[in-house]
This record gives sequence, C-alpha cells and structure tokens, in this order.
Amino acid sequence: MKKIYLGILILIMAVGCFNDENEIDNNDFSREDVIVYFFSDDGCPFCNEQKPYLEEFAEKYEEVKIKEIKAWQSRENIDMFEEVAAAYGVEVEGVPTTFIGEKVWRGFNQNMVSEMEETIKQCIIDGCDDKAYDIVFRN
Repeated sequence: MKKIYLGILILIMAVGCFNDENEIDNNDFSREDVIVYFFSDDGCPFCNEQKPYLEEFAEKYEEVKIKEIKAWQSRENIDMFEEVAAAYGVEVEGVPTTFIGEKVWRGFNQNMVSEMEETIKQCIIDGCDDKAYDIVFRN
C-alpha cells in the first residue's frame, strides 16, 4: 500500500514539473511591492475560500501583488516552502500558508481577512521586512 501512495505522489510531482501554471512572470514583482506569498494547492477548500480575498486586496491596493505558489507541485516548490517557513521561524504544516511582511497565517478562516488587510495597510504605510523575497525570486 505504501508503494502505491509513493507512486501516486511521484506521479503528481512529475506532472507538476511540466505544468507552468505557477510561473507568473517574476519580473512583475519588485521589492517596493507588498507581496502576499500564498502557498496553496489544487483541491484545497480553504485555499479556494481564501483566494478571492487575496485577489480583492490586489485590486484594492495597487502596491499589493499576489505570488501564489502551488506548494506540492514540484520538489522546487516544496523546498521553497520549507525555506520560506524557516525564514519566518515556523514549520511547514500544510496549506494554505500565507506570508505578508513579517507575519504568517496557517490555514484560513474569516477572522484572518481583517488581520491580513491590516498587515497590508501597515506595510504600505511603513514598509515591511519581506523575508521571502530573496528566496522566492532568486535566479
């Protein structure tokens, strides 16, 4: 049974390697942006519930850009997720996981929406320490 699960996991990861859905032009992002790093996965109901709120933030605030990363799509994305989490001093626990400025949210519920928006506003006004930028956008 373990071999079947391992085989399915390898197949999913292999298919992800050929899927460029996650490859938004990284040239669209800069250090001046307030970047929302959204680690998600297809089929994740909480990710699907959170995504419209993030899109709303990007529409409402011109400084906000969303970088969605399909966490389990490839070994590269898994490694990136682990490295970003480590930079924030947290463990990878699953998706959705959202990083904005110096803050991180794991999972999703309605109470998080106002917290995220407040963090975005604060980053727009005062700037914020983006611990993920060099990890996500390195060459």
